[in-house]
Amino acid sequence: MPRGHDPRLEGPASSRATLLLWRHGVTDWNADHRFQGCNADIPLSSVGLEQARAAAPGVAAERPDAIVCSPMLRARQTCDAAASLLGLDVVYDDRLREIDVGQWCGRTPGDVLAADPAYAAAFAERRDYRMGVTGETRMELAARVGAALADRARDGRCVLVVAHGWALQMGVAHLLGWDYAQVLALRVMGNCATSLLAREGGHWRIERWNVPPAI
Repeated sequence: MPRGHDPRLEGPASSRATLLLWRHGVTDWNADHRFQGCNADIPLSSVGLEQARAAAPGVAAERPDAIVCSPMLRARQTCDAAASLLGLDVVYDDRLREIDVGQWCGRTPGDVLAADPAYAAAFAERRDYRMGVTGETRMELAARVGAALADRARDGRCVLVVAHGWALQMGVAHLLGWDYAQVLALRVMGNCATSLLAREGGHWRIERWNVPPAI
């Protein structure tokens, strides 16, 4: 049984399952364009906390049946704003944490591009690349998060998934069967934005993507 599995997410038989995806609010490192990944457990900034509080009623209005969240602080703080309105328990899944950025943690993309010619070449050629020497590739992230999303989908239920920009982008791409070139056409969700993914007849599709919070 995967860590974080919760039998309460089991739902009645139906041909449709939906995942309501919610990216966490902004952090100071987001604002500074610094890599944080799963390597730095940065809290929401004061702006991010206000974003989450303001966006939570709109998320709650979607009436999800269950909530699954990344265990990282910025996701948990965001999730709490909606969970308190919904009166639902939160299940944490380690697989939803953000990408491992290795030695790039705390650095900016500009710094890394200037210091790492191999990464600069991969970036220019739109190729996947292992982050920070010891980190993950985005397609490795896709497999990890995609498995978590697939495990959480339940027929007849809507599950709220609170996680991170790259994690959600790549997890969705995995469910859709996209390769890396196709992934690049899918914009990373903005802070506190939502998206809706639906499965019918065994096939996933995006019903809406990167909807900014109504605040």
